[in-house]
Amino acid sequence: MRDFAPTNVIVQAVTVRSGRFVDVLGNPTSDTTTVGTGTATLLRDGVRLAGTWSRPGPAAGTRFLDPGGRDLALKPGPTLVLMAPTERPLAVG
Repeated sequence: MRDFAPTNVIVQAVTVRSGRFVDVLGNPTSDTTTVGTGTATLLRDGVRLAGTWSRPGPAAGTRFLDPGGRDLALKPGPTLVLMAPTERPLAVG
């Protein structure tokens, strides 16, 4: 396996609910809501930048926007998107 070092990390705050299915141990699966809007945080170059995400429908892609409504300024290179539950605020140390 090759090492992976993302240039950009986006933390997308999403709603997570118990799903209708269960795993082999009987635990409910998670359903993650990725259509709609929410907050996002871009981590790059040692800086934390606030933003939002928007996805109008299941067939559409997700846009990540800065507070002015422009696309978040990603640096060229690999980008990792992490989906985090909205009820757990991002803590960066």
